[in-house]
Amino acid sequence: MQSNSDLKKLSKEEIRRALKEFLLLLSKSAYFEAHELLEELWRVERKDKTTQNLLLKALINASVSLHHTSKANLSGAAKCKQTYLKYKPLMDNYEDRELFEDAFNECDKLLICF
Repeated sequence: MQSNSDLKKLSKEEIRRALKEFLLLLSKSAYFEAHELLEELWRVERKDKTTQNLLLKALINASVSLHHTSKANLSGAAKCKQTYLKYKPLMDNYEDRELFEDAFNECDKLLICF
């Protein structure tokens, strides 16, 4: 398992690659796998309340919401969507917004139906 210092060494390019893979998984309706991908990054610093970590948490919850929806677990989907919506406003003032923008836009499109 990575240490806390390992995540802090992640470059913008590494985050960008992970989010690109996240988008690819969403496009394949591989919602659980998308969640797992980002959770690996999030897990390392889950106790740190950095904006980056909370934005990862939001995207993880969006993909879990989509997974629950695909399994007809609407109460679980609603709970996860609420967590996504709770942290989404952090994007407004985030200095590296462009890293996350495509992922949030895609999640918004997919979640609008629910």
